[in-house]
Amino acid sequence: MFMRVFQACCFLSVSLVFGAEGLITKTFGNHKHCSFPGTATLTDQVLRFDISALPENTQVYRAQIRFPGQRYKFENRLHLIPVGGKERLKACLPDYKRLDALGTVKQWVQDQKTNRGLQVKVNSSSFNLKQSVLDVTYKGSVDKRMPLVTGVKAEHRAGQTFLTWTEIEDVVGEDAPMFQDWEKAILAAQKKHDLVYRVYRHDKPIDASSIGSAEMIQEIPQALSCWNHLAIEILEFKPGSCRSPLWPGKIKIDQKMARYAIQEGAQPIARTHALAVSSAAHAGKRYYAISVAINGQEALSKIETGANCTAAIDEEKMIYPQMLSFRRVTPKNPKVQPYTTIRVAWLEPPLVMEAGPTQFYFLEYPKTLKGSAEKPAPLFFYLSQYGASSRVLSKPTWVSSKSALRNQFTIAFAES
Repeated sequence: MFMRVFQACCFLSVSLVFGAEGLITKTFGNHKHCSFPGTATLTDQVLRFDISALPENTQVYRAQIRFPGQRYKFENRLHLIPVGGKERLKACLPDYKRLDALGTVKQWVQDQKTNRGLQVKVNSSSFNLKQSVLDVTYKGSVDKRMPLVTGVKAEHRAGQTFLTWTEIEDVVGEDAPMFQDWEKAILAAQKKHDLVYRVYRHDKPIDASSIGSAEMIQEIPQALSCWNHLAIEILEFKPGSCRSPLWPGKIKIDQKMARYAIQEGAQPIARTHALAVSSAAHAGKRYYAISVAINGQEALSKIETGANCTAAIDEEKMIYPQMLSFRRVTPKNPKVQPYTTIRVAWLEPPLVMEAGPTQFYFLEYPKTLKGSAEKPAPLFFYLSQYGASSRVLSKPTWVSSKSALRNQFTIAFAES
């Protein structure tokens, strides 16, 4: 297994070289945090962004339309077509919850007269288009003070690169907080501002002149990525639970938060560190850089190896994702039920819609469990089922198929 660790000492840095050329992201729309508020209109099913604040012939690197505060569902459909065009804007990375408008915005910047807006052809989920935001990333002179991350480290194993860095502030302040304290700290930080870390990837060294051609592959929310939220215990009927905007379901209050480890048997990563995992579609050298985006805005000209970007990383093609053990569930009756080891792997599109951790369940059957290759024992696995592991997701329930059918008929008759 190939492993290579890139490490540099951490140091504090919150200033930029003003006037230096670099990567700038400005936001247009009606959202209160936009760089240019009051620049979006919706008239006769035409959504138009006024981007006249950008000089003509600005070198645009990226342009995306976001929908802050919008709740997404599987059946979401929104088709925006540039007026006079035929092709609709396509969903794009890092989360496919935004639309790629690069070609359209480039045309608008070259000739403001061509900006006749975007025709709304389909809006099946009633997106609040008046609150949509256009992010435009371009080459320009950095004129705004923005914080920088420090201490970037990259570790590659079997096709996956684990990136960690020191966040710009210690939001939680405890290594093993109770859920209520953790939630309070996170929500207070989110109320202050919308801060994410943007992860850029390139096959060339990243500096102020090349970051514009790097691919933004992920957005990592502030103060969340190191915490194992998949282990949060959910209750159904028991008292001592609460609702939270950070995680669905009725959450058990008296539980401590745990953090991820990125090596089997290793200590968890520090609470002040953020985590991103990148999977290699093919072998080769890769470089990564981390930028801070506050309320969608970026200003980055100071890029240093070991501080906010990596040196070259020799990546292998990923065949299978790394699966790291996190929890082991002991059954109530080990003679007839299996032990369950819960592992976590970090997946990306197209395996999942949005990059992030995913749980996998591995069974260890006791010797007394009946069944053979000639006559296998039936087994029913509840993943999200009423009255079973939807009640306590951290403790999956394993029962026989006969028992499962009996339970379902009982619930159906009781609630029909």
